[in-house]
Amino acid sequence: MEQAKRADELKEEISDYALRRDTILKIRLARTLWAKKLDQIIDVVPDYVWLTGITVTEGASGRATKGPVITMSCFSLGSDEKRIAAFLRTIKNHPIGKEIASIQDPSFTLTQAGEAGKTQQDALRFSLVIELKPMAARAAGRS
Repeated sequence: MEQAKRADELKEEISDYALRRDTILKIRLARTLWAKKLDQIIDVVPDYVWLTGITVTEGASGRATKGPVITMSCFSLGSDEKRIAAFLRTIKNHPIGKEIASIQDPSFTLTQAGEAGKTQQDALRFSLVIELKPMAARAAGRS
């Protein structure tokens, strides 16, 4: 009788540990490793583009249909908008491109870049909003 009671206690304890393990795995899969994602983005930024700001969000209130979002404020040296298009192609062709759900078409404005009182150059100011696929969809793509 004592052994049966101890066996039941052990089964219950094993069940508790299995539940904890499953919970830890779900949390791990639900989190975006931002350091890796930002490293991937920085890898593809060409010399003629400067990032002036970057924000990241985990997604729309945990809804499975919306993935994490990376928003970058940028300048592109010169007035050639084809450079922005080339930057977008580079992002899409990089390994992180497989994780992208959408990239909003960036709108840009022509401005001047450089220090006040010194020679200034034309530059295009633009924002880039990249939505990644939800974590579950990205994890499924790896298997």
